[in-house]
Amino acid sequence: MLPGLTRKPYEDHPKTLEQESLSYRRKLRYVIQMFKMKAKIENLPFEKFFRKTAINGTRGHSEKVYKPEARKRALANFFSARAVDTWNSLFKHAIQVLNINSFKNRVFKKHNNKFNAFAE
Repeated sequence: MLPGLTRKPYEDHPKTLEQESLSYRRKLRYVIQMFKMKAKIENLPFEKFFRKTAINGTRGHSEKVYKPEARKRALANFFSARAVDTWNSLFKHAIQVLNINSFKNRVFKKHNNKFNAFAE
């Protein structure tokens, strides 16, 4: 353990170490996995997990997906339910890229400028 962290609660460790919070890192993993599925980098069919919205509103991007209705808590914890809000909150310029590295750079670039590519 590093000096100065032993008496602090776990929630303060990322701030002290100048790291991202656990919830932020989890959200990043969700959207990266969704992008890999959408771009067919992963061998998981995007259409099997997510359904695109038919509504093409003026806000956000055109790749928004429906959040499945979860009447039970177990269903709400599925990846397809957890990742939707974060994916839908991404900016248009982050979604409309051709490869995973461009996607990561656009999401991380916004964060490094203290302006997140998605709401926390």
